[in-house]
Amino acid sequence: MVLVEDVLREGDVLLVTELDRLGRNKRDTMEQIRKLQSRDVRLMVLELPTTLMDLSKMDNSMACLMMETINNMMLELYASISESEIQKKEKRQHEGIAMKKLRGEWDDYGRPPAIKGEEFF
Repeated sequence: MVLVEDVLREGDVLLVTELDRLGRNKRDTMEQIRKLQSRDVRLMVLELPTTLMDLSKMDNSMACLMMETINNMMLELYASISESEIQKKEKRQHEGIAMKKLRGEWDDYGRPPAIKGEEFF
């Protein structure tokens, strides 16, 4: 993610609507989170309310540590769920393509060509 390396600096905040915006799978997502944490960039994920809390304003260090742990667990969990959803979606897509091919409908799939090949040359 170019944004992490080139734009975001210590003290910046990255706000995303959903965790899966950070990567295509769990490994990529967690790698981006680690990069953000190593640069002291705060990650806020709208679908994870615990990430919206400003832990730097907490007086109790134990409570802050507990919230950081909870956030890390939630991020890991949501990354796993996102990856699972992507895998399910891809599986359904492949099944749909296979069924279209079995029914002989695959050649009719997609947008019709604007011009025929022989007209192009």
